[in-house]
Amino acid sequence: MARILAVVNEGSRRATKAAAGLGALGGAAGNELVVRAAADLPSCLLDKEPGVEGVDLIVVLGGDGTILRTARLAQQLRAPILGINFGHLGFLANPCEGGIAPMVQAVLEGRAVVERRANLWVEVVDGEGARRCFALNEVVVRSAAGRIVDFALDIDGGRVARMRADGMVVATATGSTAYALSAGGPLVSPAYPGLVVVPVAPHTLTSRAICTESEDVVDIVLDGAYDGSEVSVFLDGDALPVRGRLHRVRVHAGTDPTELLRLGDVNFYERIAGVFFA
Repeated sequence: MARILAVVNEGSRRATKAAAGLGALGGAAGNELVVRAAADLPSCLLDKEPGVEGVDLIVVLGGDGTILRTARLAQQLRAPILGINFGHLGFLANPCEGGIAPMVQAVLEGRAVVERRANLWVEVVDGEGARRCFALNEVVVRSAAGRIVDFALDIDGGRVARMRADGMVVATATGSTAYALSAGGPLVSPAYPGLVVVPVAPHTLTSRAICTESEDVVDIVLDGAYDGSEVSVFLDGDALPVRGRLHRVRVHAGTDPTELLRLGDVNFYERIAGVFFA
């Protein structure tokens, strides 16, 4: 018997309708099913208790955004994620073909590919101290008022550059196909364990994206008098309130990868060909 947590994006009519058929995952199948709304998941600060424990599998009914929010919970529960796409792009999710129950059964029978994705631990230091956050895709530090920001970029303790830009993205390989890509960064294989550092609209002709080693630490140092009304911090698209002056954002890869489950034999390069080059 497996204990299954189903996370539903209740903002999607298709996902909500599909959730009505989740009973087939439990009951006669001998599994225990727990259902939660995506809106009730913990924040990127991981400052709340999971509210559920002993989960063997997390099934996400939604799009990539719902999977990103669920990744925070999966980190606490140490459980793999089966994403089933009821969103738009669905790059991280599986297409819903043949019904949800058969897809879950395939996972329980060991017929899914496990993709171990690097994630991020982020320390944000502002006027009230340090907070530790989690992200699967990226952390973004950017201007909140449409102005250019002056900051320094340190990697592994060494000063790489001082620059002026709209902001900076530090992404995992998973996040390389999201904000980092739109800012001019490279497409990176999901197996890559390092970080991708991409400036946003830099005020220079020489700035380039940087791919780091897996154990490197990236520091975005704001040594000007920037407060929460001028500079924003986003983790997987969610804003983190800045309390007083923002001093530093430190990023490194986590030691426990996020496990995404993939059904079918379409690989990463076939997926990016269909999404980005079609």
